[in-house]
Amino acid sequence: MFGTPKTKSHPFKHRASKRQEVFNVRVFMGSKTWYWSERLMRSKNHQEPGWPQNSSSWRYVGVTHEAYIHPVRTLSNDLFINYIGDTDASQLEGLPEPVAGSFYISHNAERTEEKSTRRLRQDVQLLEDYLNKDDAHLDAWQYTRAIFYLAQSHRSLQNFEVAKELWERYLTSEISGLRQFSYLRYGAHMGLGQICAQQPSLWRHTTATSRSCLQHFEEAHQLCPRAEPMVYLALSMPDGAKERRLALQRAKEVQHLQASTGHCAIFAEESVYQQIDTLLAKELAQNVACANGQWTVMPTVAMRCKVEMVKHRR
Repeated sequence: MFGTPKTKSHPFKHRASKRQEVFNVRVFMGSKTWYWSERLMRSKNHQEPGWPQNSSSWRYVGVTHEAYIHPVRTLSNDLFINYIGDTDASQLEGLPEPVAGSFYISHNAERTEEKSTRRLRQDVQLLEDYLNKDDAHLDAWQYTRAIFYLAQSHRSLQNFEVAKELWERYLTSEISGLRQFSYLRYGAHMGLGQICAQQPSLWRHTTATSRSCLQHFEEAHQLCPRAEPMVYLALSMPDGAKERRLALQRAKEVQHLQASTGHCAIFAEESVYQQIDTLLAKELAQNVACANGQWTVMPTVAMRCKVEMVKHRR
């Protein structure tokens, strides 16, 4: 389903040129999460003799999470894919409605928990079968991409240790460092940060290692200046902690970029942006309560107030 009557005006037609062969379109998964996907392409892309086997042709690849690629240009840094409906400065008023323009595809594939689990297990089987092929590693791009999505499926199935090992493996690959795949590197750092917050024992937990694995949120934020990494970092910390407040303040600083940075994240989570002001206001109120000696807000916050006071005395 396509979004809003405004899409009839085809906002991308003024940008198209003879060189532009494929366009990214925003795909909403429900109402809270969206991502960019190559969904609009020129028919001429498929008119070469022998398509799609011809090595110079565009085609979809991947046993799951298929991607539309050009075997040469996608990996050569010679390709910039237009983002249809992406916002400019004049369209940023009234967020979150114009999260990135009026043109989008709505993909409301609602599944029961049982169906979702079955689908994830099918994905794991398909990806593992592909990775176990003797010649799978010869296609470095598909091979490393399969590792990434296998990690994502295992995390969704709560196989955290397997997901951790796979994402760490992905991040050591040469492909993961390429600019055009930075959104997957962002996704791997986000996933590892969230696993760290949920399962710190996987890092042989100490205070030092906990902070080290939470550094993945910082890495994600550096790759893509969105609010999600800072909000998840804040939520991994205790209420009233100074570090929690500072992370939320950093999320607030990039809140206005919600509409213009979705291309460098694997998913854009609109719901995260809706929490920032409420979470930050709560932390600031607790900070004021500490400063005024009003420690009865919450037992954990009272303890945090005392800890901060001891630090200041030192």
